Amino acid sequence: MIPGWTVSLRFSPLMPVALVGWLGCLPGGDDALVETMCDVQSDCDFAEVCDEGICWGNPPTAQFAALLVPPADEGDDLAVTEIPWLDIYPTGWVENLRFAPSATISGRVVVACENDLPPAECDPEAAIDALIFVRRTSTIPGQRYYARTVTSTAEVSRDQPSFALSLPVSPDQPYEITVVPSTPSNQSHDAQLSPVALAPPLTFAMEVSSSEPRDSEVWVVGKPDDYITIDGEVVSSVNSGVSGMKVVAQLQNGSSRRVSSLVYTDNNGKFTLRLPSGLEDLIDVVAQPIDGFHAPTLIMRDVLIAEAVPAEYLVFEMPSYGDPAPFMLPVAGTDGSGDTRPIAGATVRATTELTGVDAPVQATYSASATTDEEGKARLMLIPGNALENRVYQTVIEPPRGAEHSALFGDTIAVGAGDGGTLATIQLERRVSVDGRIRELDGTAANLAAVKVHLSPRFLDSLDPPARVAVDNVALPRVTTSANGRFVLWLDETLAGFPALYDIEFQSSDKLGASLTIRDIDIGRREGEGFGFGDIDLPDASYARGIVEQADGRLVVDAELHLLEIAGQCVLFEPELGCSPPRERGMWTSDENGEVMMILPRL
Repeated sequence: MIPGWTVSLRFSPLMPVALVGWLGCLPGGDDALVETMCDVQSDCDFAEVCDEGICWGNPPTAQFAALLVPPADEGDDLAVTEIPWLDIYPTGWVENLRFAPSATISGRVVVACENDLPPAECDPEAAIDALIFVRRTSTIPGQRYYARTVTSTAEVSRDQPSFALSLPVSPDQPYEITVVPSTPSNQSHDAQLSPVALAPPLTFAMEVSSSEPRDSEVWVVGKPDDYITIDGEVVSSVNSGVSGMKVVAQLQNGSSRRVSSLVYTDNNGKFTLRLPSGLEDLIDVVAQPIDGFHAPTLIMRDVLIAEAVPAEYLVFEMPSYGDPAPFMLPVAGTDGSGDTRPIAGATVRATTELTGVDAPVQATYSASATTDEEGKARLMLIPGNALENRVYQTVIEPPRGAEHSALFGDTIAVGAGDGGTLATIQLERRVSVDGRIRELDGTAANLAAVKVHLSPRFLDSLDPPARVAVDNVALPRVTTSANGRFVLWLDETLAGFPALYDIEFQSSDKLGASLTIRDIDIGRREGEGFGFGDIDLPDASYARGIVEQADGRLVVDAELHLLEIAGQCVLFEPELGCSPPRERGMWTSDENGEVMMILPRL
């Protein structure tokens, strides 16, 4: 064991095997022979049970929960089901792998035709495209929500539902349903009478107290009584209307969640946003150019939405700015020999704040590109002028597994002119992280997978802007060589904060064990890399059960996602903080409904 870190054992996913006569070949068409683990009871460790060649049981002391996911071809008769506590017997038998009673809910999402749409342009029975978000508080300790997302499609006939889903019966807690009209792929930005422009998101509570199917739901978005309107306009620096700007309202919670209709300014630069009635909050209203157009984004902060306060007329005035021009930004780094090399495939984003706008409007301009084989990113940037350079904040993310660090918040200065080549940005080398993985019998783990995740503890410590900045960092995944060795390249800091990582070491053996070491700080040690040394993969505990429907019928090809519940949640000590559960593997039920699990033995 490696001192100084929290270690979490995990075991590589195993496809289902029949519990009678399964020995001889692995499932899924793999003809590799599997060695029998036991012939008699004495072949197994203490407290294990020999049955059908497997040493079952002696489960770890950790507490587990599970998610049961229906097979893809089951239709909507089964619902994703939470099992808050798995009952695992000493023999390894798991008792309660049963889908919850559920109700099938289907119907159509339509848009109201009152007031704005002439009869010739509105069919009150025509389904629309929408995203449907469903959630309620989770029953699994530490998990915030049980959540589902389904789509409504306009591409159905009048006698067909545009959406369908199945939800577990929940008599004590209603579901929160949010219907968000979406933009069809073929919609033009000047389509002012589309559902997405006329209807804000619709949120309501829905009780599911019985398993009776509900196949005639009609969810109507855009009813006049369900929304309020905000009018405004986008004008240029010389007070002419700016057409084609996309305008939405968002909550100020860092999620960029849209809470309004989505509209485009008309030929005079004017727009009308619709927001849910009853929404009382401070919102941000954002006006941004459509894809392919190089123009600033305008954000009006702290717009008050309150029933007792009339909505103000919003005026976004564009600042005066020069025409964007093509600038080449070279990105390079040193290799192991100290030579400077171009870095290809890096994502570069540059953002500058524009002056000349009145509060509370903020104007920013952004451009992004990917570096080519010569390490150059072609960015359309607003240049500076004869008196001063224009300063851009940059974010550079090298490709997954690269030896060079991501860069957040560095600046580049752009002078006057109609383009050119900027000064090269030099990226630092990442910290090398290496080690050797050994199987349980001490042999080198060949082709073992090494996967990196950002630690939840690290992510929880970030403010919303920093969290958004690190969300898209491409983390490496490698496999070990024949001698069990691996090398990773990781950032010591991300968005200005010391990074913490969870690193998962997963055996290539389908029956082999794996482990995760959590909250690793790879801070440099006098310029040297970070070495794990030898990492020994642990032993496993095997468990099994039968996946059933609520009425006892077997379920084939159901997915079982094993979740380990945090110790504070098990001990019911909320003052210690109840961390989210961690997934410990996924397995699928076989043709007999049987599923085999590999549990972390602590």
